[in-house]
Amino acid sequence: MGSCMSNNTNKIFIIDDNPANTLMLHRLLESEGYLNVQSYNDATVALKEFHEQKPQLILLDLIMPKIDGINFLSKIQSEILLADVTVIILTASHDEERKFQALSLGAQDYIEKPINITETMQRVKNVLNLQQNKKKYQELSSNLQLKLVKTNQDLSTIAITLETVFETSSEFVFIVTEDGSLCNCNKIACEKFNVPASGIWNFYDFFDIKINDSFEKDKELTITDSNKCSLVVEVNSTKVVIEGISHFIYIFKDITLQKEDEINLKYLAETHYITHLPNRFQVKQILDSMLKQTKVQLNIVFISFFENSKIAEVHGHEQLEAIVLSIAQKLFVLAEQQKSNVIHWGGNDFILLIPDPVNNQFLTDISESFHEPLSFHGLELYTSPTLGIYNHKIYSAVENEHDKLIQKALLASYEGYRNKQQITFYDDKLQKEIQTRAKIENDLITAIEQRSFKIAYQPKVNLATKHITGLEALVRWQHPTLGLVSPAIFIPIAENAGLVKQIGDIVLDIVTSDISKLKLKYIDLQHVAINVAAPQLDDTFIKQLALLSESKKIDNSFIELEITETTFLDDFDRVIPILNEINKLGFKLAIDDFGTGYSSLSYLHQLPVNTLKIDRSFIISMVNSQKGLKLVKSIISMSLSLDLEIVAEGIEDEETGALLLELGVQLGQGYHYYRPEFL
Repeated sequence: MGSCMSNNTNKIFIIDDNPANTLMLHRLLESEGYLNVQSYNDATVALKEFHEQKPQLILLDLIMPKIDGINFLSKIQSEILLADVTVIILTASHDEERKFQALSLGAQDYIEKPINITETMQRVKNVLNLQQNKKKYQELSSNLQLKLVKTNQDLSTIAITLETVFETSSEFVFIVTEDGSLCNCNKIACEKFNVPASGIWNFYDFFDIKINDSFEKDKELTITDSNKCSLVVEVNSTKVVIEGISHFIYIFKDITLQKEDEINLKYLAETHYITHLPNRFQVKQILDSMLKQTKVQLNIVFISFFENSKIAEVHGHEQLEAIVLSIAQKLFVLAEQQKSNVIHWGGNDFILLIPDPVNNQFLTDISESFHEPLSFHGLELYTSPTLGIYNHKIYSAVENEHDKLIQKALLASYEGYRNKQQITFYDDKLQKEIQTRAKIENDLITAIEQRSFKIAYQPKVNLATKHITGLEALVRWQHPTLGLVSPAIFIPIAENAGLVKQIGDIVLDIVTSDISKLKLKYIDLQHVAINVAAPQLDDTFIKQLALLSESKKIDNSFIELEITETTFLDDFDRVIPILNEINKLGFKLAIDDFGTGYSSLSYLHQLPVNTLKIDRSFIISMVNSQKGLKLVKSIISMSLSLDLEIVAEGIEDEETGALLLELGVQLGQGYHYYRPEFL
C-alpha cells in the first residue's frame, strides 16, 4: 500500500455519463491509494472544473450527451501539453475512426468497455509514473529543451518518450523496420525473449510472423520465449514514419494466465464436477459429430438411477457422490466396448450414444453389471439402472432437434421406471407420457388456483459467528396424491407451460407474509432470499414489488431476490434495466449459481447486485483440486473488490467452511449447517 500512498497528490478526473461506471472507477482508484479523485457525470461541469483545477489524468468516456468525448478533447486540446495532462479514453465503441480522432486531439490511450479492472489500474499507474519520470527528467535536464512538434517529430524526441514508456510498461514493445530488423524494444521484452544487445535479430523470423503482418484488432498469437515456454499474447501493431522511413510498432500483451482461467472455467462448465464426464452442455456437439460418422442409426440410451436418492437420505451426500463416481467409471468402460460416448446428464442420469444398430445383449449387460453391490468405506450399496432407448434413423432430420432426441429416450426411461422395467424402447405408445405431462400441467393450474405450495427455508450461516443471518425460500408443491413434490420436477414443466410466473407470485406473497414470524424465530436474521425466474423479470414485476412493499409494510432491503447467472447472460440488454429499477426500490439482488455461465466476470461491475452465490460445483472442485481452489480464490477476490457479499453453497463439512472464511467468504449454506425446514 505504501507505493500507492505516494500518489495521493495526483489529481484524477473521471468523466462518464453513467453513474455506475464513475462510482466503480472512483472506488477502485481510492482502494489503490489515489485519494484525490473527482467524478463527473456531466461533461459541461467537468470542463469548467478542468480549467480551474488542471488534473494530471482524465479518464474520459467517448460517447456522452451534451458534450461527447471528441468535443471535450477539442476544447482542451491546447491545454493538454501545457498542463501536462494525460487523457485515457473509455469506450464501448468499435468505431476506429473515432478512436483515431480522439488520439489525434491529444488523448494518449484508450480502454475498451466492459472495463478490465486489472488492466485499467495498471494503465493508470503507468501513466502517472510516466508523468513523474518526465518531471524528474526535466529537472535533471534544465539546460535541455525538448520541443514536441506534432506534424514532424524527430527520432530523438520519440526515443526519449519511448524510453520512459518502455521502463513503465508491463507489455512487450518492439519497433522494427519493414524487413523485421530490430530498432528498439523495452527492457521487459529484451529479458523475456533474450534479445541481444548488439548484432542482427530479426523480429519476423524469431516469432514466425509474416513480414508487415497487421495486428490492429487484438489478434491472439501463441509464441515461445527464450526459455522455450509458450505464451499467449494479444498483438497490436501500427505503422509509423520516422525521418521518412517506415517502421512498425508491435505491442504484445501477455494473456496466458487469462487464457488458462478461461480453459479451466470452460472445462468446469462442460464437465460434471464429480465424474468429469461431458455434461449436458456438450450433448449437441457430441451428437452432431456422431451423426456425421454413423451410417445407419444412432441409439440414444438414457440411463437413470432413480433409487439413488434413498442412498443420500440414509447415508448422506458423500456416499452418494462416491456411488455416482463408481457408476460413471463402470459406464465408461462399457461405452468403450461399443465405441460409444457416455455423458453425465446430471444428478443420477447418464446418456450413452451408441452408433449403428444396438446390440440388445449389450443393453442387458449394462443392467446386469449393477447386480453386484458397490462398496464404499465398508458399506455395500445397491443401485439399479433404468434404461430408455430411442433408435434414431440417420435419414431423419435432426437440425435443432437435439433436445427432442434426448427427450424421447428420457421418456422411455421414465415409463420403464413407472412400469418397473429395466429396459424400455421408445415408440408411439409413449405418447401417453405426453398426456401424463399434460395432466401434470393441469394439476399445476389447479395448484396455482388453490395455492397448494409450501415454503421451506434453508438457513445461511455467518461463517465467523455461526449465527443464522439469512434464509433462502425453497418452494414445494403439496400434491394431493404424490405428496410433497420437488421443484426439480414441477418447475421445468411449469416453465414450459408458462406457469412459473404465477408460481413465483405465490411464493413472493407467502414469504413476505412469513417475515414477521421468521424474525421471531431467527433473532439475528438480516434477509430472506427468494429465487426469481427469468419470465418474472418484466415491468409488471416491478409494479408488483412496489405494491407488495406498500401493502405489507415491509423493509425492502430485508428481501433479497436471487437471479441465476444464465438469466441475465442470455438476455443482458433486457434484464439489466429491470434489475436497476428493482435496485432503486431498495430490494437486494443476488447472482445465484455463479460460475455456471463462465463468462460473467467482465459484467459483474455493470450489475446492481449486492450478493454473489458461488455454485456448489465450484466449492466441491475447490476441495478436490488446486485448480479449483485457484478459480474460487479469483472469484472471491473479484467479488470483494466490488464490495459484494459472498455466499458459498453446498458446504458439507467444517473444514470447507473454515477455508472459505479464511478466503474472505462471509456466508455459508449447506447440509453441514442446516437442512431446509418449514416454518
